[in-house]
Amino acid sequence: MDKPTLKTIDKINDPEQIKNAMSQVFQEAQLGLAGHRKLVVVLKNIQQRAILLGYEEGFILKFTKLLNKILPMKKGEESGDRIAKFCSVFISSLYKDETDDSFDDKDTPTSRFVDYLLRHLLRGIQAKDKNVRYRVVQLLAYLVNFIGEIDEELFKALHWSLNRRLYDKEPYVRIQAVVAVSRFQYIDIPDENEDEEEQELGINKATQNLLHALRNDESAEVRRAALLNIIKNETTLPFLIERGRDTNTINRRLVYSRILKEVGDFRHIETDLREDLINWGLNDREESVKASAFKVFNNSWLENVHKDLLDLIENLNLVDYNETNDLLIKSILN
Repeated sequence: MDKPTLKTIDKINDPEQIKNAMSQVFQEAQLGLAGHRKLVVVLKNIQQRAILLGYEEGFILKFTKLLNKILPMKKGEESGDRIAKFCSVFISSLYKDETDDSFDDKDTPTSRFVDYLLRHLLRGIQAKDKNVRYRVVQLLAYLVNFIGEIDEELFKALHWSLNRRLYDKEPYVRIQAVVAVSRFQYIDIPDENEDEEEQELGINKATQNLLHALRNDESAEVRRAALLNIIKNETTLPFLIERGRDTNTINRRLVYSRILKEVGDFRHIETDLREDLINWGLNDREESVKASAFKVFNNSWLENVHKDLLDLIENLNLVDYNETNDLLIKSILN
């Protein structure tokens, strides 16, 4: 069959043609990312044609069968990564097309499609094959960005299953789980077991689980994923800054080059935490970490006080002499 176009799709009259057209789209999608936008338009038209022909369920089943082909693919296989990305772009586009009226309707072609796809993927999230677990969590990490109103039980199953993958024996699965779970930080997640003390923290269960991964995961890459994805607020900031003592050089450097920039004004950071940052950064054994620390102190922090050195010294409580404060002042003056 030739590549499906908007004109040829209008002439499709039977389920077999729908299947062939979908196969062609997936074949093209795995070749590169550049054409994904156009292919999404084509696939949406195929879906609309399928619905018009009463073949909506068949479209969904064929989509999941085509998606199944990437599940055994190892991490790093480009064709698998491209199809996963294509799937996310397709679903994102479906939600963007929802009208205000249809968005309020919980039973739409998009909601039915996404509901089936999520349930399908959840069946493989505890697979024995580590590649399948990786691909499933990778796909879910993309999809949770776009899911709208879904069944409450499905939501709970999704959240519970992804949290379980934070303890997967494979680090690269845990990384994808961190990314996926991080999307739940902005959602009010009911937890019957949550006590008053946990509620007062101002963070939900998703953030608490990510903080546990940040502090305890043996993989530097998993800790890094948590470091970059945890929300920054008064409760989480001390744990993020704590990574300035991480055993991994990249993670320590990221505290200065990324986290502090995202935090913004240094005056939002408690005095004792600022002292730790100065002490750790300027005395780090790696020059790259020192350089990042010097840069944030000399540029970002100085900018926060409109380049007024005396104001900076006063805000940092550097009046008392010690070796670290002396080193910081000298670095700023140079």
